Amino acid sequence: FEINEYLLKISRISLFLLRRINLEKYKQIRYENFLNLLNIINNIPLLHPVFNSIEKGVVPFCFPLYVGSKIKFHNFCYKYSIGYFSWPTYPINVSPIKKFNNLLFLTLHTKFDYKVLLKYE
Repeated sequence: FEINEYLLKISRISLFLLRRINLEKYKQIRYENFLNLLNIINNIPLLHPVFNSIEKGVVPFCFPLYVGSKIKFHNFCYKYSIGYFSWPTYPINVSPIKKFNNLLFLTLHTKFDYKVLLKYE
C-alpha cells in the first residue's frame, strides 16, 4: 500500500486521521481480533463462522457468522453492548434470500473482550 497514490482521492479528514494513526498496529489488531473471535465462536454451538480462517495480511472489517435466532442474538448483543449488523437489508416487500436469513456481522473493535460471547446459549 503506497499512500502517495491515494492522496488526491482521499478526503481531508481521512487524510488527517491516516497520517496520525499507526496503521500497521490497527491492521494487526483487527487480524488478531478476528482470530480470537474465531476461536471463541468455534466453542459456541449456536454460532457458526462463515470463514474458518483468514490469510495473513487480510484486514477484516467485521466477523461474519450465522446465528440460530436473530432476535435472541440481538437481545444478547444489546445486553452486553456487542456491536453487530446485518446485510443485506431488504425492502419490506421483498423476501430475503434464505442463505442470508441468519447471517450477521460482528464489528471488530480494537478494544473489546469477546469472551462475553461464551455466555451465549
